[in-house]
Amino acid sequence: MGDNCHTPRVKLYKLNDSGQWDDWGTGQVAVGLQDESPVIQVDSDGGQVLLNTRVVMDDIYKQQGDTIITWKDEDKNADLALSFQEIAGCRSIWELIQSAQKYQAEGGAGEVADILPPPKIEHLPALAQAMEALAVENKRNAAAEILRQSEYIGELLDIFSRM
Repeated sequence: MGDNCHTPRVKLYKLNDSGQWDDWGTGQVAVGLQDESPVIQVDSDGGQVLLNTRVVMDDIYKQQGDTIITWKDEDKNADLALSFQEIAGCRSIWELIQSAQKYQAEGGAGEVADILPPPKIEHLPALAQAMEALAVENKRNAAAEILRQSEYIGELLDIFSRM
């Protein structure tokens, strides 16, 4: 779904019947669109898909501390957790999940800019990931036009000029 340059590194866990967290593997996590539906996907370092699950609008996602996101996945009938290597990665995926929920609430018909993270330096990896997902869904031209007409690009340029 994304490349390793822009996707946070995570460990994926599943809660077992005895209440212990089982390690399902380590890899890269991405939030993107698949067949017009937002999904969370974790790919192992070897390229194997460890998780591909849809983002739901229900308030099931919880951020625990600075580096963990948990939820009860009804489709998989499992409690899942993503443990992030870095705080910034957790923050950007958390914001992408929230943006994906907003996208769904609007029936997928909202502005492309509505699913992009705020233009801040700490959100650049999430922005790159979101733009890649839009490109895969052939929405790159629509995204470019919306961004061209908004202040988003100007705000990004300000960020880069301060670096």
